Amino acid sequence: MARRADQFAEARSRCPRRAITLGDAAASAFRWAAYGGATLTAARTELAAWFADAGRALERLRVRYAAKVPSVSPVRCWPHHFDMAALISLDAGDPEHARSVNGGFSPGDGSYDEPYFYVSPWPYPDTGRLPPLPGPGHWHMEGFLAAVAPASQILATAAPERAIEDFLQGATAVAIQSIG
Repeated sequence: MARRADQFAEARSRCPRRAITLGDAAASAFRWAAYGGATLTAARTELAAWFADAGRALERLRVRYAAKVPSVSPVRCWPHHFDMAALISLDAGDPEHARSVNGGFSPGDGSYDEPYFYVSPWPYPDTGRLPPLPGPGHWHMEGFLAAVAPASQILATAAPERAIEDFLQGATAVAIQSIG
């Protein structure tokens, strides 16, 4: 684990946050199917930086709620979606029926062709009564319900790392409010 953290830190230092904008040709490598190939070293380095930033931000979210709720899972990378997430369980008992909020990061998928952070409440609340979200987030309601902050909107802020933190913390509070 320490070696992997060192590798991510090294990758992050070689590729500053704003070195690749979504309009650059290299940024097309964010597309889900385009992560391979020798020509994509800069894009893979940037993706490693996104995962490293996400891991730190999600760990802070996990720690914030660990003492307040029945349980919070460790931050994990899930191989079936290649996303990283932590589950905040608001109720004890059967996870299919207990209220929870899943905070995470995806490198991109069929819904978004760029990395994005998400916060998803369970059970899904009435979509007609969803509270407003903190910027740079919006509600995604096609196929799944989640507050989503895409990389392009995060990078458009003056302080991307702060935007990630504010989004995760604020959207989690909103998601908890939405399910009571």
